[in-house]
Amino acid sequence: LLIDAFKGIMHSETKDIIQSFQKSERKIDVAINKIDGFPREKLPQLAQQVYDTGIIDDVFMISALKGSGTQEMIKTLSQKLPEGDFIYDPEEVSDVPLKFLTAEITREKIFDRLHDEIPYNTTVETELFQKLKSGTKTPIRIQQVIYVTRDTHKRIILGKNGQMLKYLGETSRKEISEILGRPIHLFLHVIVRDNWQDDPERYHNLGIDLKPKKQK
Repeated sequence: LLIDAFKGIMHSETKDIIQSFQKSERKIDVAINKIDGFPREKLPQLAQQVYDTGIIDDVFMISALKGSGTQEMIKTLSQKLPEGDFIYDPEEVSDVPLKFLTAEITREKIFDRLHDEIPYNTTVETELFQKLKSGTKTPIRIQQVIYVTRDTHKRIILGKNGQMLKYLGETSRKEISEILGRPIHLFLHVIVRDNWQDDPERYHNLGIDLKPKKQK
């Protein structure tokens, strides 16, 4: 249970949670947060109020903002947790499809660099995501298309002599490589397509069916 030190255990939502555990007679761990700004002389009194609920196993004094006490809490909680089977393959870095994840990274770089010049309906799609060899550290070839709705936006993303596109490719490739833990060969292309966001095929590739259903 996470408690705001300034609100204490008398906060309505906290009281409801504590009462529900008191009825079930289950023990819980409590993290008292924001101790970095809370008067130190009042911490023992607050901790005692928490223990007096009769359902406490451990109490942790932490500051999520500054990280104080968080490592000790994580260590203790991890020792209490039962071991289980992997939910995902150990080599997977995300539960999001990698083609989508890598496209979003490139899209982020575009807006970080050109947010005042490029509209937010600009998008990136990964057309090819291919391991060049077998193994866990072998390079991956990624081909992405940046879709814009105007020629002026295409020229902005390309930049003078293609320098902006080169910069976007380098920064995106570096982050993707760090996340996936392997070399990346990234190729970017910019295409002007009016109303690309209305194309049902684009959403179909994401697993979304936008085709109108037939009336019975």
